[in-house]
Amino acid sequence: MVMPFGLSNTPSTFMRIMTQVLRPFLGKFVVVYFDDILIYSKSIDQHLEHLKQVCEILRKEQLYTNPRKCVFLTDSVTFLGFIISALKESQPTLKRLEQLMSGLSPRL
Repeated sequence: MVMPFGLSNTPSTFMRIMTQVLRPFLGKFVVVYFDDILIYSKSIDQHLEHLKQVCEILRKEQLYTNPRKCVFLTDSVTFLGFIISALKESQPTLKRLEQLMSGLSPRL
């Protein structure tokens, strides 16, 4: 998703739009953080259906993704400083661990 970030309220406005648009799926199979959309499923067939539903609603609302920035049908993904995996427990990325160990506040 692309939105001009010149205005101070642009990030909160964009987050509100994404939350409204994806509300039917939030907590069921979608997590959204600004322009990052995480779609999770228990099977490939279910995942394909979830992808279809999300793409349809984004298209209906005239919101577009950049295919070069998308990752599809993967067992793990880096999201908000954590490696989220379908096969094992989620864990922080090396960068996130270094930030935590150094006492710096992590930047999302």
